[in-house]
Amino acid sequence: MLRGISIFAVFTLLPLISEGQIVIGYNTSDSAAKISDTSRILSKPDADRGDIPFIDYKPAVIWNSPTDPMSDYAYIRRNFTDQLVSVWTHPRRLYPASRIYALDMDGKHYRAVRVSAQNYVFAEKVVEGEMDFYLYRIIPQLNGWIEYIGYDSTGQVYHNNMVIENQVTMGKQENFGYFFSIGSDTLKPVSASSLQKFSDSFLNETPAAKALAAKFTGKNMNKSRKIAFIGLMAVGFIGLALTGEGGASWIFLAGFPAAGVVAYLNRPHTLHWEDMVEIVNTYNREVMR
Repeated sequence: MLRGISIFAVFTLLPLISEGQIVIGYNTSDSAAKISDTSRILSKPDADRGDIPFIDYKPAVIWNSPTDPMSDYAYIRRNFTDQLVSVWTHPRRLYPASRIYALDMDGKHYRAVRVSAQNYVFAEKVVEGEMDFYLYRIIPQLNGWIEYIGYDSTGQVYHNNMVIENQVTMGKQENFGYFFSIGSDTLKPVSASSLQKFSDSFLNETPAAKALAAKFTGKNMNKSRKIAFIGLMAVGFIGLALTGEGGASWIFLAGFPAAGVVAYLNRPHTLHWEDMVEIVNTYNREVMR
């Protein structure tokens, strides 16, 4: 794991970030950054500027809070444990997911959410309704990360980690994390990392949505039947060992293929993000009836 690397090594990999240059957030007196004064923002990013590498920045509204927006061209830097938004007009100014509320960019809405004590991400809203649903791509951290340290606009030390992603397997297997919020309670989206817990807590009053979720959590109603068949299998093997090929032992062994069939039918299916979208859409249709 690449932790504790010298800050000088970080400068080599992250030319836009240094102790003296990083600024987290923006100065409220900077009228050029205000959404109400967009005329001074560059008309469109281009590849002619030599001070930063060319990145596909897109028109965006950054929400420092639910009532504090600003307009700029922006880009999400996802390969960090605290994901960052960089802006075109201020190349050294970064907006971490841990410090802002949301981002509107390229026709999409992203909420800044806390995954763990060290991980903050921008989760895209993909369903809107009584239950809003957000997802984000999980970047594997098995290869470790590189730590860097900067300062925010108040002079406080700011820590973050650049995730080292395996370039060979990157993008070949997409895993996603999920968040949701219900009704007007949108300030703190809730993690849906456990589908079973999500189903038990929120889908009991929506049977169709719960039935969809059951495809991916296993059919609990078959568990007692499965246990019974496994018991028959065990008794059958014991009977076969003690009595040879007696008729009684073959009766017990008949439970073996039956148990296999039940286990196959009861298997949980692989959950994809499209399945979660279908579950949440079904929930929204049911609660609106």
